[in-house]
Parts: sequence; structure tokens; C-alpha cells
Amino acid sequence: MSIEVDGADSFNVENEFGANGFGLIISNCKIQDDPSLLDFPSEILLKIISFLDANGIKSMISVNKALSEYISENKIWKSICKNKWNSSPVFKKKRMVSSWKEYYNKKLSLTKNQNGLCWIEISPGGDKPSPRYQSSSDVIGKYIYFIGGQEKSTKRFDDIYRFDTDTYRFEKIKVGNCQPPKFSRHASAVVGNKIFMHGGYDGLKLHFDLCVFDSVTNYWYYPMSKGDVPRSRTNHAAASIDEFFYIFGGIYSNTSSGHDLVFLNDLYRLDTHTMTWKHVQAKGDIPIARCGHKLFEFYDKLLLFGGGSGPSWENKFNDIYIYDPKTNYWKKAQTKGDIPVSTFTVSYKVGNFLLVFGGQSMEDSTLTNDLYMLDTFNMEWTKIESDSPPIPRDMACGSVIDNTLYLFGGYLGVPTDSLCALDLSKRFTDNDIVSINPIN
Repeated sequence: MSIEVDGADSFNVENEFGANGFGLIISNCKIQDDPSLLDFPSEILLKIISFLDANGIKSMISVNKALSEYISENKIWKSICKNKWNSSPVFKKKRMVSSWKEYYNKKLSLTKNQNGLCWIEISPGGDKPSPRYQSSSDVIGKYIYFIGGQEKSTKRFDDIYRFDTDTYRFEKIKVGNCQPPKFSRHASAVVGNKIFMHGGYDGLKLHFDLCVFDSVTNYWYYPMSKGDVPRSRTNHAAASIDEFFYIFGGIYSNTSSGHDLVFLNDLYRLDTHTMTWKHVQAKGDIPIARCGHKLFEFYDKLLLFGGGSGPSWENKFNDIYIYDPKTNYWKKAQTKGDIPVSTFTVSYKVGNFLLVFGGQSMEDSTLTNDLYMLDTFNMEWTKIESDSPPIPRDMACGSVIDNTLYLFGGYLGVPTDSLCALDLSKRFTDNDIVSINPIN
């Protein structure tokens, strides 16, 4: 095939290009018909296109509309992502990614400068919760359920509020049977239509174990469980995978040694069908004991972020650990980039990205209001620019519905009842790299 590049002399592709220069040649060329590029076998044509970046693809389809049918091929976008960000899946070496183009669009829309992201403060209707921190927040359908929390050490709440993300209205739930305890610093996760919670403290003397809220019946109950029942604790983290409810870490007060705080690094799994606990004796890189961390499910694995330990936070962590239930193995991830926060952050799972807002600085007790993103494909941290960020805080609640981040409450020297949102969905749509397809 003969091509002409920017008016230069024609030359033979087979003899003249190298892999590194292939994308530049193709994206700047004028295709001649001796023979047509479309005469190549489809597998060769896909290989050629895979050397292009996104701008090269734009240029290519503007020259030859017939090539547009190839640009939706997943393998092309996988190559583009790998070339741009070295984005290769970490969780499973051979994990199938349903849409590398979607991954490209989302990451580009979040990481580029002047991305147009802007936090808004919501003035909700209905019965709004009072200022508080260390509540739990869980998503079921279009609703976010806020349970418990505290205004100060000796004032904790036994209420449940439901926020409708369509109408922006709060509703205080009338619990059908027994009342929740006045507690905070518990850990929670959703299984089906139920919110499973473990731990927490009333600020005086009572610690709590397993409790469940049924969002269909609005019933609260304390189920009987068996097996390796974990001890009561606070400031731990929970996540669910299918019917299994996991908790990790946290702290408890050792009354036999003068109420010294004991930091934990144990992992427990509850089978919510049989209500049987198992103390998971995992192998590998076991995380250091901590509290104030976060735990998420990513691709049937657990991802652990951050936390700290010590009476005065002598130890702070901004590390990432991954637990694989199939192999019963912890692995400490090798991350790129930096995130200068550690404890009591507000964290969100958005697709294959972990977004982290606020929390306490790694260096001191300073509260932050920056937004960072971890790409779980290549384990790279990136700071995300956004306008009008909420006031710096920690110990707030964070939830995601339809690519919108919701932030409620928290501690900023005093408790707050502010409700903020950051809508990512419009940016994801606006930055669809193929939306200019001339065929459409």
C-alpha cells in the first residue's frame, strides 16, 4: 500500500514503518486506492488501527467513513488504554472488560484539566437528619439509608432516615418492631434488600454485635448467629460479596488492662443464608491492624484502603490491599502516584474506579477536601479537579447512585448536616470519544 504523509513522498508501508511510528503515520495519512486500506483482512486492519490513539481514530474516520465500523472493537480500545495509561487489569490477569471504550471515556473525563466537575449543595425536603458524623449510609434502589451516628461522644442516635435521590426528600423511617440502638461507628453493607450491620458503641458502656434492617418491612432485628462469632468492635469496615457479609479490623477497649485500645486486623465472613460466621485465616500480605479504613467489593474481591492505629494516630496508612476469597490470599498492591490522606475518608466505588474525598492528612490532623481517584486496572492514583468542593471534613457518609456521588454529614470541628452531590454522568456522556462519528 502506498501512502502520502503531509505532502511528503509516497513510500511503502511494509518497509518503512516501525511499531512506535505506526500510529503517527496512519493518523496523518491520506489513504490512496492502490489498494484500499479496506482490502486488508479484518484482523490486519484491526491490528493497524490498534496503534492509533483516540485522536488518531477521530482523524481516521473523518478521512474514511467506511472504517467507522471497526472503532467499536473492544481490542482496539484495550490497546489505546494500555498505550496511554498502561492500563492492564490487576484483579484478574485474564479478566474480560466489557467495554474498554467506556473505561477510556470515563477515565479521560475525570482526569483531564477543566473537566467541568462541580459539587452542588442540596437543600433537601422532608424530615432532614440533625448534624452528625460516623453514621452508616447504604444504597438500595434509588434510596440512601442513613442509620445512627453521633453529635458528640455522649449523644448518639437511634434513628433511620431514607433519602430519595429522585425527589431530594428525606423521610424518617418508622421502624416496625424494636428500635435500633443509639450507636455510631458501626460497619454496614447491603445483601439483597437488607442492611447488615456489626459493632458500634453507645458512647457510654454498650457495644453491639450483629443487627439487620429489612428495607421492605422496615423491621429491625438482632439475628442469632453461630460459628466463629467476632467480638464487638468499632471503627471497622464492612463489604458484601453475593450472600456473604465481611468485616475487617477495627478497635475495642481492653477492660482487663485499663481500657487500652486494641487494634485489630482480623477478617470475618458471615454466610447470610445460614447465619454462620467464619474467622478467615488468610495467607499472603496480611494488612497491619488498623481502624478508620474502607472496604469495598471489586470484581468479587475485597479492596482495603487506608486507616490508622495508635492512641494518637502514630501510624497512618494510605495503602491498598486486595483479598481474593477464591484463593484465600491477601496481596498488597503496588500503587503509582500518591494520595496524602489516610483515615476516615469518604470513599466511593464508581465502576472500576475508587474515588476518595476528604479524610485526615497523612502528615498531621489536618482535615482535607481533595478528591482522588484510584484506577483499579493499573493501580494509579490521580488527583481529580472539581469546583466548589465541600468544606474539609472526615467521618462523613458517602454513597453512589447512577454515577452521582452523595456526601452527607461529617465532622469539621463540629458536626454538620450538609448534603452535597457531584454528578459524573454528564461528563461521562459529554466525553464520548466516538460521539462525533460522521456516520451517525
